[in-house]
Amino acid sequence: MDKRTPSFGELLKDLDAIAPVCGPDGGKLSFTSEQTELLERISQASEETGDALEFGLKVVGKLMAASATSELPMDANEIQTLGWFIQEVADVVHCLKDVGLGAEYRLRAMGQSV
Repeated sequence: MDKRTPSFGELLKDLDAIAPVCGPDGGKLSFTSEQTELLERISQASEETGDALEFGLKVVGKLMAASATSELPMDANEIQTLGWFIQEVADVVHCLKDVGLGAEYRLRAMGQSV
């Protein structure tokens, strides 16, 4: 199994395909060591990527605030573009958090610590 932290694109996976919580009959399933390790890595990568995106958004906010005081002037088109960028990143962060929470839920459901 690959030991590196998954890339952002690899995080956007169907967790039910990776590690289903219930079997077809509704019964609780056990995870293999590989599934557990992958869920732990997804949870870690989700948190790290979310932190990096959050920090980036803070920097963008500071740039916009500086622009408002004419320290770093921006035209209306640049501000509009930043607004759309922030909305897209927020949507991605929301999805990322869902994936991370899903991985953590599956680990806890199987009695694994996160």
